[in-house]
Amino acid sequence: MVIGSFFKLLQRQTYTCLSHRYGLYLCFGGFVLMIASAFQFGEVVVEWSRDQYHVLFDSYRDNVAGKSFQTRLCLPMPIDVVYTWVNGTDSDLLKDLHKVRQQLEEEQRQLRYYMHTQMPECLLSHCIVAPALVLDPALPANITVKELPSLSSALSSAKQLLQVSKPLLPSTGVSVLLFHSQSEGGRTLTSSTPGVLSPQTTDKEAPGLVRVQTLAFLSGFPASFKGTEQLRVKLPTALTSKIKQLQLYSEASIALLHLNAPQDFADLLQQAKKNLTLGGKELMVHPAYLLWDLSAVSQPKQDEDVSASRFEDNEELRYSLRSVERHAPWVRHIFVVTNGQIPSWLNLDNPRITVVTHQEIFQNVSHLPTFSSPAIETHIHRIPGLSQKFVYLNDDVMFGKDVWPDDFYSHSKGQKVYLTWPVPNCAEGCPGSWIKDGYCDKACNNSACDWDGGDSAGGRFGGGAVGGVVGGAGQPWQFGAGLGGLGGMAFCNQGCANSWLADKFCDQACNVLACGFDVGDCGQDHFGELHRVELLPNQTHYELPRGELRPYFSFAGLAERVSEAHVSDSPALRHTSVTNKWKTLHMLLLPGHNTTQLHYNLTFQDHAGHEFAVSFTVAVDTRQMPKLNASEVGQGPKPTAAAPEPEVPFADVPVEKRGPRVRERPAGGAAERAAGAPALNVSALPYAVRRELQKLEESLLVGDITVKGYNLTKAMLLGPFRDEAARELRRGGMVSLVPVKVDAESPGERDPAGRPRPTPVAQEGGVEPRNGHGQAERAPPVGRRLQRYMGSEWSFLPWEKKKFFQDLLEETERLEMELSYKADRSATGRRLQDTFADSLRYVNKLLNGQFGFTSRKVPAHMPHMIDRLVMQELQDTFPQEFDKTSYHRVRHSEDMQFAFSYFYFLMSALQRFDVSRVFDEIDTDRSGVLSDREIRTLATRIHELPLSLQDLTSLEQMLINCSKALPSNQTQLHMVSPTQESYYDPNMPPVTKGLVIHCQPIVERIQKAFKDQNKYKFEIMGEEEIAFKMVRTNVSHVVGQLDDIRKNPRKFVCLNDNIDHTHKDGSMVKAVLRDFYESMFPLPSQFELPREYRNRFLHMAELREWRIYRDKLKFWTHCVLVTLVVFTVVSFFAEQLVALKRRLLPRRRVSKEANPVRV
Repeated sequence: MVIGSFFKLLQRQTYTCLSHRYGLYLCFGGFVLMIASAFQFGEVVVEWSRDQYHVLFDSYRDNVAGKSFQTRLCLPMPIDVVYTWVNGTDSDLLKDLHKVRQQLEEEQRQLRYYMHTQMPECLLSHCIVAPALVLDPALPANITVKELPSLSSALSSAKQLLQVSKPLLPSTGVSVLLFHSQSEGGRTLTSSTPGVLSPQTTDKEAPGLVRVQTLAFLSGFPASFKGTEQLRVKLPTALTSKIKQLQLYSEASIALLHLNAPQDFADLLQQAKKNLTLGGKELMVHPAYLLWDLSAVSQPKQDEDVSASRFEDNEELRYSLRSVERHAPWVRHIFVVTNGQIPSWLNLDNPRITVVTHQEIFQNVSHLPTFSSPAIETHIHRIPGLSQKFVYLNDDVMFGKDVWPDDFYSHSKGQKVYLTWPVPNCAEGCPGSWIKDGYCDKACNNSACDWDGGDSAGGRFGGGAVGGVVGGAGQPWQFGAGLGGLGGMAFCNQGCANSWLADKFCDQACNVLACGFDVGDCGQDHFGELHRVELLPNQTHYELPRGELRPYFSFAGLAERVSEAHVSDSPALRHTSVTNKWKTLHMLLLPGHNTTQLHYNLTFQDHAGHEFAVSFTVAVDTRQMPKLNASEVGQGPKPTAAAPEPEVPFADVPVEKRGPRVRERPAGGAAERAAGAPALNVSALPYAVRRELQKLEESLLVGDITVKGYNLTKAMLLGPFRDEAARELRRGGMVSLVPVKVDAESPGERDPAGRPRPTPVAQEGGVEPRNGHGQAERAPPVGRRLQRYMGSEWSFLPWEKKKFFQDLLEETERLEMELSYKADRSATGRRLQDTFADSLRYVNKLLNGQFGFTSRKVPAHMPHMIDRLVMQELQDTFPQEFDKTSYHRVRHSEDMQFAFSYFYFLMSALQRFDVSRVFDEIDTDRSGVLSDREIRTLATRIHELPLSLQDLTSLEQMLINCSKALPSNQTQLHMVSPTQESYYDPNMPPVTKGLVIHCQPIVERIQKAFKDQNKYKFEIMGEEEIAFKMVRTNVSHVVGQLDDIRKNPRKFVCLNDNIDHTHKDGSMVKAVLRDFYESMFPLPSQFELPREYRNRFLHMAELREWRIYRDKLKFWTHCVLVTLVVFTVVSFFAEQLVALKRRLLPRRRVSKEANPVRV
């Protein structure tokens, strides 16, 4: 009964609510609120269930910590791809390129005006800078010569005014002012008159010439005439009567004639054909042609350069997108950065691809338009919606095999960096390994190399900073690994840094016997020249022959590969490495060491993958065995060297005629005496000193040190024997100046008596030695060329590959250098340059100043994974340099190279030292207070092992002293909870983080023990998975390159287009290339339109305008449709709508009882 009454009450209240005026709205709102609450409750239940039963729902939380390590166990996701692309055949782009080139030429012309210089070197016949001033724009057509001073007083010296039209551009004209001398034209140009002294020539075949009727050239006269008046008085009267002015250009053996009238040229030409001679030579008369660079000579080149065929697009982007879809399907989104262009085949409706214009990413839009790839790459990390880590590709780069994110980055080893060839030298003959190596190298002692990285500052020369005995014990002539870096620190070969050995690159400088042929990097063709030792399973001791420096051990019969290797440290060991490819263990030893034991611990893997350890020792003795002279082989004991015969002066014989004379080294004598080297009998010196002197000679001959460094080091070596030399001189004995006995390589190099020739010393001035035996000159350093794989720029812009602006950039740099230094013409002459190489040197110099001097290599031309945060940090470090790069309209020598600067910043950036982090690492119980055990751990980190009681006591005393000196608010800082630790010393305070941080003696010791670490992890990779091919116009060569890619597929493939499309084989190469693309990626990707369709708009501006129009049209169309629908409904259902209105909004009736009292 009670339940029934409850339901009746509920029903009655429901009806009452619904009958209310707003009851229906309240019910609807309650229903919506109930639905939203249900969804919210369900979400809370799901989150609670996931937290409670995370093992079932999330495998990343199934661990002992009960936390999700998905961000560490998984590779960085999501990852986007960024392309940079341009259509080089676009007509609007070609117009912009033409306009930019004209702007650069105009800037050069204005620079020449300012400098009062002439045009670049003219290669035409009899080309001189005549006294003719070209005014552009032209003067009014009706003006005369007499009226010129009224326009400008600077024009008063003009003798003639010509109005001519520019060749090849008939719509424009210029005014030409003729002067009687070049100096008058120069003075006019010095004023504010906007003109240029124009060249003139007799070469009528040159393009862009204008005949000057009142000028002529005279040639054929003897070269002995050096003055104008000297030539004038000797000319025949028939010639001088036709001219009013003569100017001689002796350097060109030509004279410029100012004719009285234009018809006088024909008379002079007839006289020259008959008989016009001077000094027995026939005179010749030539017409004078006027030319100017910007509008005449360079115009045909512009028309040739700015052509659609030169920058033709081979649709590399289409096939690169196919490779992404096939081999990298894990990519989230693809962004194509363009200057507003749209590929005609690109499917813009695909939600996985977006076209981004330069206006969307450039912070300073005043830098646009730009035609520089470094400027564009500077801003690609600012693409809206781009993932933190993204892969950057050019359109000519594609994937040849399956690629995964761990090919670019892994959490354990960090960023994978693919390097290729070394950065080009900062100066000719100065490899990067020579900079800041402790020696002042003459080739590096310039501003481009930062004065050898400081090695040349303060007179620091090789060997000059060395003194005393290595080890501080023994006799003064007993040296260990060498002196001043001449022993252990020297390279195995000139230009081969120790870091280049076994770096997975075949370095030509290291591919020599002295370096073990790059210890396996250059293959095993020359292994037969090295000492081979076979590793045996039961042998634990190996002994190398005395003097052997380059042995290698083969484990081919022992195991499949080496997974881990350790070797004991030894001063005799220069380098050791394992090459699993050849199953060899290589050693490079330093000479001059006694018998030394090297201990190796290797972990091998057999064919089944099972590991086993092998330990063995190697006994080495790197002291060289003395070589026998060729004449002594097979003979008895060596003849005793005769004592030097004293010199007896003869009064009646001049000194210069005495003989025989003792031969001396040209660089000895004065240089050695200036450095304080005593004159000694070298044969009386100990063996160790003679050996060091020999090594010093060799270092000088190969160019590792300078002559001054040689003299200083030799003076230090022979300093302890100075008293012996003085005694020898007092005894009146003759001192031999022949330094060190050097055994010859072959019998043919010895003197007939069996004595080796004295080794000449290389001289800085290149002077031949007086003994006539030649000179060991310093050879240029062996190194790899900058463009080892290619002959053009690495860029996605075709005009940079073709070096379209290269000539203008070279000329601008020449003019700027001349303007800066006011140098002579020989110092600022035009030279071939490489903007890409110059920019690499520029960035390398910046990195040297920021992170120190080191040898660097250029990243491979391949896809690069970029972190947006690291890139932003790089640009915050060099803000002005990147802004300057963004400002450049074309590629510049001071651009920040994108990949090179990014990866070396990533590899060089250091993490600032943090004492707090060290404390947290040592505080293993997380109590906030170090215990006795943890204090001992701290002591092991900041002291050398084994620890002594004094080390522990001094550390505790430092903490006690700091606790007394520091206020309590600093010592108790960072304490997590009041934890009471009991110490052995009752006076020891609680060692909190605040106490350690503010205790300066402890901080200094920690800073000394804990070095700064790299901020970002990285791993250097080889070139095994990179295929870079420079595609040129040789068909057979291109076919061979493409077949190599077919046979040996690589993960990263780049086909750099350097095709000459004007060549007859250009179309054939393009067809071969297209056939290769279709064979590798025949299936269209989802980002392409069907073959029978193409985009209506090829520019984003046109597409945006059309979209705005479409959106407006759609909006008004919808408005019209809605209006029609409303009108139709109202028309057909008028009665029903009126009835519905009366039902929903009834009119309120006024009751009679509510009316007021009737009147």
